[in-house]
Amino acid sequence: MVLEKNIIKKFLRQAAFESGLDAGPLLRDLEVSAEGMFKEDLILSDLLEIKILTTLFFSNREGVQRALNGFQPYKSFKKSFNS
Repeated sequence: MVLEKNIIKKFLRQAAFESGLDAGPLLRDLEVSAEGMFKEDLILSDLLEIKILTTLFFSNREGVQRALNGFQPYKSFKKSFNS
């Protein structure tokens, strides 16, 4: 019989401790609000038509928006901002 184990909390607690962060709020958020916030992110990704991870959105003061999808070399970032 295979038992499921959620090792994420243990890993996150250890990572928070090693980085000097307060693990309490992080773990509390995981217990209380993480699932709902994840579902909200899924809804937003549908609205924004995000099909590829990672997707980064940029906008400037004039309201021009750009999105970069998936892995992109640095040249793509420069080209996106210069065009």
